[in-house]
Amino acid sequence: MSSKKIHVNTADPTPSSPQKKETNRSALWKDTTKQSRRFFLDPSRAENPKMTWFVLIGVFFFAVLFGVFMILWLPQEKKKTVPPLNPMNQNAAPRVFSPLRTFSLDQKAPSAWCSGENNTFLLADAKRIVLYDLDGKKIRSWEPETLNFKTTDVDKQEKNGSASKTDPAVSPDKSILFRPGKTTAIFYKEYRDKEKTMTSYSLYIAAGNQIAVISSREDVGSRLLLNLDKNALITSMKIISHYLFLADYNNKAIYRYDLKNLGDFIVMGKPDPEKENGFPGFQLSVVPHFDLAANSEDQILYAANPVMFRVEAFNAESGSWNKDRSWGKHPEQGNGFSGCCNPIYLDVFPNGRILTAEKGKESRLKVFDPNGSFLYDLNEPGKSIPLDGKTSLIPIIINDTSVLVLHPNGEAKVFVQNHESPENQENPQGK
Repeated sequence: MSSKKIHVNTADPTPSSPQKKETNRSALWKDTTKQSRRFFLDPSRAENPKMTWFVLIGVFFFAVLFGVFMILWLPQEKKKTVPPLNPMNQNAAPRVFSPLRTFSLDQKAPSAWCSGENNTFLLADAKRIVLYDLDGKKIRSWEPETLNFKTTDVDKQEKNGSASKTDPAVSPDKSILFRPGKTTAIFYKEYRDKEKTMTSYSLYIAAGNQIAVISSREDVGSRLLLNLDKNALITSMKIISHYLFLADYNNKAIYRYDLKNLGDFIVMGKPDPEKENGFPGFQLSVVPHFDLAANSEDQILYAANPVMFRVEAFNAESGSWNKDRSWGKHPEQGNGFSGCCNPIYLDVFPNGRILTAEKGKESRLKVFDPNGSFLYDLNEPGKSIPLDGKTSLIPIIINDTSVLVLHPNGEAKVFVQNHESPENQENPQGK
């Protein structure tokens, strides 16, 4: 009996073998690629040419409809673009102020500035003081060096402690002469009758340690008001009621001069750290400017204290420091003042809000409420012409709805309040 050898195939014939699966995938990929090429490059070679043409025509019409939709839809979406938000607070309302127009001025890097009346402003340089409207047109100008200023009696100045016997401006007849020189601060005030017609004006001028006034009234004319210590440097002037306030950068002090009682002269802002709740004193920046701002409605005088990152408040009538109305934050405390020493400039809106300017490459302009709570940025930091880091944009508040911003290169930009902003809806007349 013969025995047959039975050969047993140990290889797995089922398609679940990994090797077989890989072979099937490769074949399927090649076949799919081949069919795709045939489908798109030569539809006539496809297994169903009619279906192929139908699909191609459908794809073509879909592409056309999509293109028309995008052309019609995109412009509408652009119109719905949300206005830029406050860059420091993305949850804030749309910008309150926007630039309206820009113009150039002949007076670049002015040495002094102030707002005027009826939408005007004034700039001063070494030779002249010019009054402009908000289109940059010159209304009138003054040249202090060409004017004859009335002198002031030395004895009267020494009595109120504002004159120096050794000052070279004292003439042999013991009268003090005004030396115009470089204008370091100005303040302009107009006087009107019941019909709101201007009857006269007064232009106050500071030239270092001297303060003079140019008036359209014949009984006043041009005369010297004050001759301070020769080390004094007056860089800002404000008037509240009948008081003229002067900021002395060199002596880190504020002087109050009574325009009614010319002998009344007091010093404000001197440090008094030993007294409980006493004023700590001013620490000023290396930029030779000490700025003031006035809230005439509340009889409050504000002063910049940049190294301390603060805005200090003083009562106009008493001359005392008002701690409750003073405020400020270190830059790390959220919406505080940046850099080494800010703010450098101040101004007050008629509604009592405070505008501050910071020196630096971006030069932020911030608006605060009277209690020092941050409200919004007036400008968009970083979008103006770059600064050198040591200078600042100069803001001049014209009224509640208009602010003029000066760049050191002579560019002037007018910012106006947006009509759709919540503030404008609450106060549409800017009163």
